[in-house]
Amino acid sequence: MNENIKEIHLPLNLSKMGNYSFATNGYTDIYINENKKTPPKFVDNNGIELTTENILPFGNGEKIEKSFYIFIPAHLYSTYINNIHWKKYKKNIQILT
Repeated sequence: MNENIKEIHLPLNLSKMGNYSFATNGYTDIYINENKKTPPKFVDNNGIELTTENILPFGNGEKIEKSFYIFIPAHLYSTYINNIHWKKYKKNIQILT
């Protein structure tokens, strides 16, 4: 757990993220690139796609913190909140202004 990371900008070429990729103190903000039209998938250590609702890549594995935000450009908002991997974070998703 790294408590010093305060924000992460996901690179455009990112297609998969491991479970607990961003297991920080829960206050890390995530920024989605305006050209990132396909949301990254969450995968396990073997690269197998995870789709269950209890995957917490941004939390500490015990409970999800509501103190972080995922900033998304307005034109990608519906893409992310309707995506199987990202919809569970709808309360955390904010439109980037």
